[in-house]
Amino acid sequence: MGVIGWVRNLEDGRVEALVCGDEPALTRLDRYISHGPELAVVESVERCDVDKSVIEVDTFTVEQTGEAPWQQG
Repeated sequence: MGVIGWVRNLEDGRVEALVCGDEPALTRLDRYISHGPELAVVESVERCDVDKSVIEVDTFTVEQTGEAPWQQG
């Protein structure tokens, strides 16, 4: 989708993501997230802006539940 960052499932069933990209890419991702994959039930989506310097990767990854790159180390 043209973004970098990560996504992970949370133990309570929510999904958390930290992504960076240009506005058209973020808009496409927002549209996808609002519907989710086929079996998902999306109740709400919260979006907040962060400084892109917190993203230390140059790809998009799916992390293990409970593991977030910004919490490691």
